[in-house]
Amino acid sequence: MTNANGWAPGDFLIDFGRDGTFEYGLKTTGANKGSLLKINKESDLNLGLFNNQGAPYPGGRNAVSIKENKGALILGNSSLATSGPFTGYGFYTNDVHYAYEASIDLKLFDPKYSGLAFDVQWAMQCGNDIITADPIAGFVPEPTSLALLGLALVGLGVSRRRCNRVALA
Repeated sequence: MTNANGWAPGDFLIDFGRDGTFEYGLKTTGANKGSLLKINKESDLNLGLFNNQGAPYPGGRNAVSIKENKGALILGNSSLATSGPFTGYGFYTNDVHYAYEASIDLKLFDPKYSGLAFDVQWAMQCGNDIITADPIAGFVPEPTSLALLGLALVGLGVSRRRCNRVALA
């Protein structure tokens, strides 16, 4: 996804507790592309800026990706989809862009993180355009069973009453 004039994509990094420490990452390139990894320590991460596609810049401070052969691979259901290249966005409309879509089974995360606020960060390897999202931990509301049962009983009652009126007439 890079060319001689471009930067490699970084990985998705997840910070539970929003304390600036990344606990997990989802690889976007390499042998483990689409895999979830447990980040054991900060030295498992590459810090931007990078030059020449992978040579670390000594002044880099922002975590951008998980180093190759670092982090603990977590087996389970995680996936990553990447679009083809597209243009027409931003000030430089000829610049090439890609879109990512990721899916991670929540059961893969340590239960101690359940319910904690979290951030998801992504940056190109250059590390100068960091995107951080703080998704709202959501749930799918389920209809109240008793309310549905009550509504069904009311419907049956109205239906029966109509049948009784027709029979009496």
